[in-house]
Amino acid sequence: FKGWTGRELQSIRSPALVMVGDRDIIRPEHAVEMFRQIPNAQLAVLPGKDHLAPMTAPGEVGALVNRFLSDPLPPPSGAGGH
Repeated sequence: FKGWTGRELQSIRSPALVMVGDRDIIRPEHAVEMFRQIPNAQLAVLPGKDHLAPMTAPGEVGALVNRFLSDPLPPPSGAGGH
């Protein structure tokens, strides 16, 4: 799996949650890089968790996902004259 290009990540317009465990097979540095390229992204690094966190820590993962989904949508890029 080669992953997505920077251009592909930058083209994502929907809010996105990039979630990774600090003991994941995916390095936190890679998740930060993805987070920085996706407009309107949020980053969650789960301490002491690995790639199986949704199964081993469903309450923690579920709370993060619920909070992300409950957040109001950000204004469209360029809104408000900024």
